[in-house]
Amino acid sequence: MNITVIGKGNVGGGLARCWEQAGHTVMRISHDGNANFAALYDQIDAQRVLPSALYAAEEDARAVTEQLIRDAGYEPTFVGNLDHARALEDHLSGLMFPVLKGGLGPFFYRYAKPGEL
Repeated sequence: MNITVIGKGNVGGGLARCWEQAGHTVMRISHDGNANFAALYDQIDAQRVLPSALYAAEEDARAVTEQLIRDAGYEPTFVGNLDHARALEDHLSGLMFPVLKGGLGPFFYRYAKPGEL
């Protein structure tokens, strides 16, 4: 698959490396001012289970989206079609970022059914 990644920092650079290692062709585009939301990205492999990546997608895009998420080292967690994208963004900005700012610091999260961890 051909992928273009904007940013060469921890997020963009880390994803680009994972996708290249998985056999994808990646073009990297740099831009200044990247926010660093993945300071511990290189520690994903040391976790007991893969961290989750929540995503919303239309049905015909799910397979590609899930493959890219797995190739980046995460376990995809489908939240619904694009009608749910706003709720997903609200979850991230309304819960995850305040948790970070509240003192927990960088962290991994995992959503799973009982018994799957």
